Amino acid sequence: METEGRKQLTLPGTREALRQVADAFDAFGLEHGLPEDLVHSVQIALDELVSNTVRHGYEILGTTGEIEVSFLLRSGMLELDIIDDAPAFNPLAAPEPDLSLPIEERPIGGLGLLLVRELMDRVEYERRDDKNCMKLWKRVVAETRPEVE
Repeated sequence: METEGRKQLTLPGTREALRQVADAFDAFGLEHGLPEDLVHSVQIALDELVSNTVRHGYEILGTTGEIEVSFLLRSGMLELDIIDDAPAFNPLAAPEPDLSLPIEERPIGGLGLLLVRELMDRVEYERRDDKNCMKLWKRVVAETRPEVE
């Protein structure tokens, strides 16, 4: 597994960005030998956050914008940044869904963000320069493969 690497993308805030981010992270994972389960977990988090930005930050409001996504692998830690110029929204301030309620009584929404928090080791948000800035961290553990005799 390579110990250092960086990839940065700037994409239009459209649904096409979802596929482009997924393809870019798949390639990044292959290039750096990231474990398959880690790539899958990160893909779920990226899809949730980027799709929320596109649907709720741009499409519903009828606006357009850009989404910047970067992946940084350094010293066994994967850092992900998602920056957009959509209206201010801190997903970490949203209340967590009440999972004790029967499913038919639960309001729609919130499960995806709960999943992001569960999949990542650390998630932070800040509003900086009129942009939403999400930062996620995931510890990278190399896959151990049995030795062939």
